[in-house]
Amino acid sequence: MTWLRFGRRLPSIGFGAFISYSGERDRALIAKLQNGIEKLAKRWYRPPVMKVFVDKTSIGAGPKLWGRIEGGLRQSTWLILMASPEAAQSWWVDREVSWWIQNRPLDNLIIVNTAGVLRWDREIGDFSSDSNAIPPSLRGKFADEPVWVSVPRSDHGPNVDAAVLSIAAAVRQMPVHELSSKAYIEHRRTLRWAGGALVGLSVLLVGALVATVVAVIQKGHADTQSRISLARQLAATSVTELSTNPRAAMLLAVSAYKIDPNPQTLAALMRVNTANPYLVRYLDAGGRIVQLVGSSDGTAIVAGLADGRVMRWHIGDPAPRTLLKLPDAVTSLAVSADASVVAAAGRTSVFLWRSGVPTANLPALHGDRISAVAVSPSGEFVAINSCCTSRTNGTVEVLDTSQKTPEAQFSYSSEDMNSGHLVATDHDLLSFGTGGRWERRQISDGTVIEAGSLGLGGHQMVSLPSGNGQFVAATLGSTTTQVWQMRGLNLPDGYRWDLEAQVPTRGTFTSVVLSSDGTTVAIANNGSIFVAPVVARDKEKTLSMSATEQSVEVSGAEKVTSGLLSFLGDNHHLVSATGNLVALWDLDQVDRLAHAATIGFSSTTCWACGPALVSVAPDSKRIAIFGETPAAVEPLPSAVDSPQLKTNVPGQAMWRKNGRLLIAATKPTRAATGIEENQLLIVPGTRDPVAAALAPDKSTAIVVGADGVIFVYDSDTGEIRETIPKPSLPADEASQVLYTDADVSSAADLVAIVSKPFSSSVIAGSVQIYDLAKHQVVGEIAGEDVVYARFAGPFLLIQRASGKLEVWDKRGSSLVRVIAGDESYFRAPVADEQGNLVVRRRDENTLDIFDLRTATLLGTLPAVRDSVLTGPAFSPDGRLLVNDVARLAGTNDLVVTREMDPNVWLAKACAAAGTDLSAEEWRVLTGIAPDGIPTCR
Repeated sequence: MTWLRFGRRLPSIGFGAFISYSGERDRALIAKLQNGIEKLAKRWYRPPVMKVFVDKTSIGAGPKLWGRIEGGLRQSTWLILMASPEAAQSWWVDREVSWWIQNRPLDNLIIVNTAGVLRWDREIGDFSSDSNAIPPSLRGKFADEPVWVSVPRSDHGPNVDAAVLSIAAAVRQMPVHELSSKAYIEHRRTLRWAGGALVGLSVLLVGALVATVVAVIQKGHADTQSRISLARQLAATSVTELSTNPRAAMLLAVSAYKIDPNPQTLAALMRVNTANPYLVRYLDAGGRIVQLVGSSDGTAIVAGLADGRVMRWHIGDPAPRTLLKLPDAVTSLAVSADASVVAAAGRTSVFLWRSGVPTANLPALHGDRISAVAVSPSGEFVAINSCCTSRTNGTVEVLDTSQKTPEAQFSYSSEDMNSGHLVATDHDLLSFGTGGRWERRQISDGTVIEAGSLGLGGHQMVSLPSGNGQFVAATLGSTTTQVWQMRGLNLPDGYRWDLEAQVPTRGTFTSVVLSSDGTTVAIANNGSIFVAPVVARDKEKTLSMSATEQSVEVSGAEKVTSGLLSFLGDNHHLVSATGNLVALWDLDQVDRLAHAATIGFSSTTCWACGPALVSVAPDSKRIAIFGETPAAVEPLPSAVDSPQLKTNVPGQAMWRKNGRLLIAATKPTRAATGIEENQLLIVPGTRDPVAAALAPDKSTAIVVGADGVIFVYDSDTGEIRETIPKPSLPADEASQVLYTDADVSSAADLVAIVSKPFSSSVIAGSVQIYDLAKHQVVGEIAGEDVVYARFAGPFLLIQRASGKLEVWDKRGSSLVRVIAGDESYFRAPVADEQGNLVVRRRDENTLDIFDLRTATLLGTLPAVRDSVLTGPAFSPDGRLLVNDVARLAGTNDLVVTREMDPNVWLAKACAAAGTDLSAEEWRVLTGIAPDGIPTCR
């Protein structure tokens, strides 16, 4: 049992206590215990003083049992452990107790011994080895002998009343005698109420009023719990749908957060904006898409629908424009380079749309069936491939789009070309038939320029020819995609491919497409799109894995409809379609929350030296980057007009009131460049300082040297006002200590210093917290395995060598909570000044973002492609997370900025999803109707 402390406590919104038990024997005691805690010494008509969580009464039917139990634990102030041999052997009881130990103080754990042996061994300072009523997770956790309550048993059964009184007094924070007296008084009052039956009508009236109030209160509690439960259900469903249905995931996360903005729903909202980083947005065509084309200049997307409509989006437009409508489904679609000219074919008709000109109907030759259309990049010509009601071989007609007059007409020499594809340039026309036969002709007169036949297999999936008409790709579903060139005179029939692309996947692909210039292949397979460069064929099969590693996986693509994948403009943008939705992809996008820009230098050439130190200016328009190569001040992408600065002086960055940079550094070995003398604080010693901060008034700077000495500067003159020796240590230890890390609080009133013994091979030690006003150590955190200490608002973060992150009060006097970790967290944590969020870097350059006040993992930011090191920092107001990304040698750094505002995240998710879920989609995904649920609109 806990030490019983008496005092007033604010009423809990959740549960007052959580009862952990096992076995039918203890189940019989639960009702009395629950009734005593909730109702003892209260008037009968009042609601319970506090609620007690019991598995049978507090958990409704449904999946995810542990999640519901954990929710009860998280909302409870006390844990009551019914200690018995059954409980000691129960996996669930041990898990509940273990959760409590990790997330709540032991002072709020009450032990009730209902059966078995429970004995304290003072010699070992723990429960005795023959104590068979205590769960394993509780052994070794108490520093002193705890007090517990025993339930005596007799022939008449257990005597619960005495135990109930003690437990209820502890949980309700009242002395036992006071609670007992109050219970007696209430009991007498109840008897008097019973004796007042003569005034029955009055009693009934009062009772009705009281019942109404109780009902209103209980309804309010029920509505709150229902709202929280629904929000958590939607957040969980959102995460489940993330990999297969990103649009639904985004919309569910938005609704979840709007219903109840808590860390769980915020985490879902962050994940849907970052998990599929290349997805830009969805576009709703309002009907099933059967043809899809992206313009070669990257400005427009055109889709043909099963109902005959042709829709066009300009990039950035939220809704499409209907260009024309065919009498039947669109079977072929082609556009000019800027999509100002569009040709769409149905089974027997072709319609031509030109910007600013009425739509024209171009009937097929002799009423034949249309197999393909093409438009030249300039939009000057349209070509129509038709076949074959009256002739054996198909016919191609080339028309001038402005005059609708024939430019050229020719027939194929082989039936293989009848159902082929067309690709037009402004000078020639490629016809690509089944089986790999192809012809290239002059547009002006239809003369054959060159022709050939590729060595395609009968079961290969073949792409459309590239936009320049020079390449075609084919695959059997292996990791190698074959790429043929269709240029050159007198090419032999059946010649082999000489180019290829490697992708790290196999299967039955739904789409294979080439970029306009033929240098990149995109393949849709099993919910992903794989994009890979085209390289020379590896005839000797010596290709290294680097060719496969160059490919990019675009996740979250659902199942792309066969043939509905296209490059948009360059090799880094794609569009795909599934059902009535078009998805737009950008391979240069870091994620939908990120704004990225390449800066003018590389921060390091030493990948083992650690990432650059980053500091954001108070106006959030500039950042200081201090790496292994010269330091710099760079404007953020949103403030390109801000001044830049480059200097050869690395050190610790601070910002003056006027926004100018102040650097604390050792004396430069050569003349400082790019910085004025009054921007530099010279720190004694030969090693760069490890921490620095300006006081709130900006006139005083606190700098911690590498040897643990603290310097107090006049930040305006650069003079040292005071030198504070390193914190005192025992004489036999002082000369054997190395100072490895330090931090200064944002108020510049405290300094945390990490020191370790010289003899240790691990760069870790203990922490001392120094009060600058009192000139003394006011806190110490032992352990000798501390790697980093960082202030974060009201907290002090302690990262140990194991990767565990401890959250202490800022003076190190009490441990608030622990964020689990492992050895991959070997970089320093980065927290905002408000103490809300902390970023933890893993060794593979991913960034985990935690809510400091609940230890909830909000999300993981994946490593930027080609990144080697990453240095994050928050803006002083905590609204921006800025990340300097050092990339492969010879490549300048990338600065990535994200707004850490949930309202921005909501807007981003809604914009990307495009349209809300339909009522039917709601029912399929969640089993509920969307009535009354907040959405994007």
